[in-house]
Amino acid sequence: MSDAFDRWMEWRHKPTGDKRSIPAELYAAVMSLPDADRSDRQRVNEAVRDHDEARREGRTVWLYLDDYQDGRTRTIGEPGWIKVFASADTADRWFKENDPEGVAWEYEVDGGPAEGSVWLYSPDPDS
Repeated sequence: MSDAFDRWMEWRHKPTGDKRSIPAELYAAVMSLPDADRSDRQRVNEAVRDHDEARREGRTVWLYLDDYQDGRTRTIGEPGWIKVFASADTADRWFKENDPEGVAWEYEVDGGPAEGSVWLYSPDPDS
């Protein structure tokens, strides 16, 4: 039986043209690690377990960034610039109706489950 590390490594080293995929939550957990740790079985499996626990406890959100509208760049804080979803299912339903090619990324909420508002920090105003 393969673990998260095996699935990650199989996907990471798949041949060019291979359409094999991995679950978004596995990708998100591994990509949260520094590059050097992504080749460490223990650290990868631990990151995936921690990420799964955060999701079960309601400590993750899905973010969709919409930088452009009608050919112009949106500014930070502008309505519609970012959407925050409480689950992948909620994001999927919204994408089907509003942006079928859009993608949301899952992030852990620091400090525990979201209570009321979720605050976002963007270190790069040009991102």
